[in-house]
Amino acid sequence: MDRVWRAPLGPIAAELGMTANGLAKLCDRLAIPRPARTYWHLPHADRTALRPELPPAPSDAGETIQLRIPRQSRRTRTRLNPDERREQLLDAASVIATAEGVQDISLNRVARAVGISEAQAHNCFGRRIDLLVALARRELAAIEQTRRDVISRGDDAVTSVVLSTIFYLEESERRGSLLQALLRMPEIKQILRAEREELRRQARAPVLASMQARYGMSAAEAEGANAILSAIVRRGGSLLADGRIEHDIAMRLCLSIVLAGMRSNAGGAAATPPSAAPAQRSPPPSAGR
Repeated sequence: MDRVWRAPLGPIAAELGMTANGLAKLCDRLAIPRPARTYWHLPHADRTALRPELPPAPSDAGETIQLRIPRQSRRTRTRLNPDERREQLLDAASVIATAEGVQDISLNRVARAVGISEAQAHNCFGRRIDLLVALARRELAAIEQTRRDVISRGDDAVTSVVLSTIFYLEESERRGSLLQALLRMPEIKQILRAEREELRRQARAPVLASMQARYGMSAAEAEGANAILSAIVRRGGSLLADGRIEHDIAMRLCLSIVLAGMRSNAGGAAATPPSAAPAQRSPPPSAGR
């Protein structure tokens, strides 16, 4: 039971020469409780509190369960190209960080998880910090790509705002704990500072231009309004990632504040001459990390 609650079933099953589904069925047959998939998205402290006691074994089960792990042929190993190997190591690091915390990631640990030597792992990432920075970059890139896809689905400004805000909060809850843990490390934060600022600038530029055109705002007013609304959404995502606020509360509060800000901007535009506030679709506030 200890192993089942230390890491997701997939990696454990692979070590035992089983499928995750087969291992799940074995746990059920032996009355060994196992965590739901959502368990691994919770903060580490919450996971520890939810871990149950091991119930008595079924009457027909012995004290020891012997599993026959099939012998692997030497020819079953496949040689991955460098990019594939890097992704494999990043996947392993993500599993370890989610299950146990970023502090338990090391090149030796992820190398053992994927069945290679530490020297081979060093060929992909020279240092532990290089692995962690690459993992943070991958998480940021995935969130940014999904954010762009979500925003493109909006047919009007309000729909885009709602979709963007919902997406950001859901992503923060789903994967934000890993990204926040990485970005709280001073060295990673410093290395990624310029890249993250450029991402924010790119996300803000169309928003600010639209706010100035649509509402007749000055550049400073648009910058200030966007910064305030974005900060509120980021704070809601941070609280969700840390498990300090419930999903429904975060959604309700952030959406109501952001939409109220849009109504306030529209009210200000109504007092300006029509030529100063041409009608056009505006993107949502940028809430990039």
